[in-house]
Amino acid sequence: MRLNILIEPSGIRSLNVGDQAMLEMCYARLRAMWPQARIGVFTVAPERIASALPGAICFSPSARQRCLDHRVLGGRIPRLLPAPLARLVRRFEQGALRYTPRLVARIAAAKMRFRKQDAAAELFSLLQSIDLYVFSGAGMINDSFPDIAAEALLTLDLAGRMGARTAIMGHMIGPITNESLLGLCSRVLPAVDLISVRERITSVPTLARCGVAPESVIVAGDEALELVSSSRNSSAHGGHALGVNLRIAPYSGVSNTVVRRLGTVIRSIADRVSADLEPVPIAYESWADDERAIRMLMSKHAGSAKDGEPETPRSLVHRVGRCRLVITASYHAAVFALGQ
Repeated sequence: MRLNILIEPSGIRSLNVGDQAMLEMCYARLRAMWPQARIGVFTVAPERIASALPGAICFSPSARQRCLDHRVLGGRIPRLLPAPLARLVRRFEQGALRYTPRLVARIAAAKMRFRKQDAAAELFSLLQSIDLYVFSGAGMINDSFPDIAAEALLTLDLAGRMGARTAIMGHMIGPITNESLLGLCSRVLPAVDLISVRERITSVPTLARCGVAPESVIVAGDEALELVSSSRNSSAHGGHALGVNLRIAPYSGVSNTVVRRLGTVIRSIADRVSADLEPVPIAYESWADDERAIRMLMSKHAGSAKDGEPETPRSLVHRVGRCRLVITASYHAAVFALGQ
């Protein structure tokens, strides 16, 4: 029987080169272990996945929220009942999901089809059919991304309830002070079959707070390092460019004013040592656009980054290989540099 695997990537739009690198290595490892497996990936950018992950099957997560609200009796009936009866209905639904999850899924899927919510029903069927659910490398289970993290964790939990084995690979987890997210992590994470993390300083204590025993956590480093090692061009080493990365994002603490001040300093350094500035953009999200921030920082200094379109991880490895030094505000720009 052929194994069915589904991967939840950190970036479903494939707009973060670091997250894409971890996804590519996760996929490569799974494909190497199970060459005949049917491996699916949640994505809204199927063209990028098709070119980066040969043989992967693309699934849209667009109906995910509807699947996560899979109450058998829906939201209307409890609202019409007195509070004590409504609580009883909720307990019944929670118990049904715990003890007869596949039955609940079949009823919920049938209700979705009846309501012409075909995409949600198909997604439910997909989650029931998989053998292994993998949440590939990310730095999003923390206070900066509570909603995105919750959606991914609830999907993982649902897949596990449907009978799949579950794994979280190459994450950094924490810090978490958000009570709602902490409660969800404490409910979901102890049931995950395998958890590996990038580092032990933040992730292992955070997992322990969530009820995951430290001795069961694998500290494996960042999966992107393997891609860096296999992709780097040794002849490019010894370059003299000055690599720069900067990110303006809600969680970065970097403003336009900071960018302009840093730009003055970094351009002065480049002029003093006659170094070209080499842009090293990682994120291309509308709310975290490294390229825009780097362009502002570089001013008139020419750069060779692709305009508005993410590079492949391997292409970025070669770009960083042309640098003698990389100054970065982004974690994965540092990984691509330190890995070389």
